[in-house]
Amino acid sequence: GKQKEHINPRINFYAHYHDGIPNWVDFEQIGRGINVFLAYFPAAGCALIYRSLIGGFSIPKIIQVLKSTRYLTPGKSKDAFSISRDRKRTMERLLDTTGFLASCFAPADDTLSSASLRPGGRGWNAALRVRVLHGKVRRSLLQTANTKNEPGQSTQWDINEFGVPINQEDMAATLLAFSANTLMGIETLAGMPLSDDEQRDYLALWRYLGWLLGVDTVEEDVLNCDDINARVKSSNASSSVNPLLPIDPCGPKKLLY
Repeated sequence: GKQKEHINPRINFYAHYHDGIPNWVDFEQIGRGINVFLAYFPAAGCALIYRSLIGGFSIPKIIQVLKSTRYLTPGKSKDAFSISRDRKRTMERLLDTTGFLASCFAPADDTLSSASLRPGGRGWNAALRVRVLHGKVRRSLLQTANTKNEPGQSTQWDINEFGVPINQEDMAATLLAFSANTLMGIETLAGMPLSDDEQRDYLALWRYLGWLLGVDTVEEDVLNCDDINARVKSSNASSSVNPLLPIDPCGPKKLLY
């Protein structure tokens, strides 16, 4: 116990994700989830662009992060050089996301299933790098936050309006965009849903990726869907004041008069 206290926090961070794999992680199942993505890649790619990426741009809090960091958004200059540079940067950042998926899903020089996502693999390292990047952006924006609404004070991030940047709600919404939205997009283009096994395998893949990316996840084995639905119904039935409602990634609705 005392020895761990003297270890560099960065080492502890990577050690946790190297040695502390949750017991619900099944790398054989994750490998099958990767195969689902590769088998339906054309439809999955269209779904990621038109259902996930464009859909994500409709969430105000996420857009504010992009604007504040100038990620996927143009600068203020409107001259031809600046416009060309912004377009190039946008393409490079979209390719960053593509590169992340390739690192996670591309076959590795290993006979193990889902080798790239096992501890130490290319996808595993890529996911943790993304998590660290999110942490750096979050910290940077919070350092500029104005929490007192002082008049005349310029600020880059309004925490009262947008909350903590890249928070759990934002990351959960993004995770759903890459998992559930992709499955629905494939179903739309294919004209029929994937099999239950294929859907479970694909969701298991993104559950693990979500854990690596820092999305709060139940560590122990999850209950089956019937048990979960029963608990939700029981909770709603027993509470007439605060029933369980779906999370709105856009936050509380504001009434417009």
